[in-house]
Amino acid sequence: MKHKHNPILYVFAGNNGSGKSTIRNLLIDKIGVEINIDPDAISRRIDPINPESKRVTAGKEVIKSVSRYIEEGRDFSIETTLAGGNAI
Repeated sequence: MKHKHNPILYVFAGNNGSGKSTIRNLLIDKIGVEINIDPDAISRRIDPINPESKRVTAGKEVIKSVSRYIEEGRDFSIETTLAGGNAI
């Protein structure tokens, strides 16, 4: 059985439109993390026309993804406004 390591979580937090995705994209090669959880992108994937209507669904997907990556011992990053307690 492969030994899992304690995963590293990189948090990119800030207000909407503050440049979280831009900063993350600039740093991705340096930190070497392939997995990024972006609730806004998930909402847009679920409903490109009205992504705001899918925020709760996207939030549930984020929680499942975070749990799975921690369980698998995989490093990942998350983009958040820290408006809720989910990222913490």
